[in-house]
Amino acid sequence: MSETMVGLIGLIIIGAIVITLFQSKTVPAIAFIVWPALLAVILVVTGYLPDGWDSVADMVKAGFNSTGPTAALFVFSVLYFGLMGDAGMFAVIVNRLM
Repeated sequence: MSETMVGLIGLIIIGAIVITLFQSKTVPAIAFIVWPALLAVILVVTGYLPDGWDSVADMVKAGFNSTGPTAALFVFSVLYFGLMGDAGMFAVIVNRLM
């Protein structure tokens, strides 16, 4: 399988994710797990990945290592600003600005 074909399959997977999310066919967490897993199966079955499932595991680990801190910051910020909003902290600031 050529790199061009892998790129086209990747674009198709991205399109499938977007379509399933826009049509509300699934929740984002499931869409972002199932479609890339399908792509991994395709790449392993066709022999594009030289080490097979070990290559997939390495890519998953690298992905978690690179996005883990950002995800933790995102979760913290949602919790923090949600708590501050519920406490009414931003109401005072918005009222003064208005």
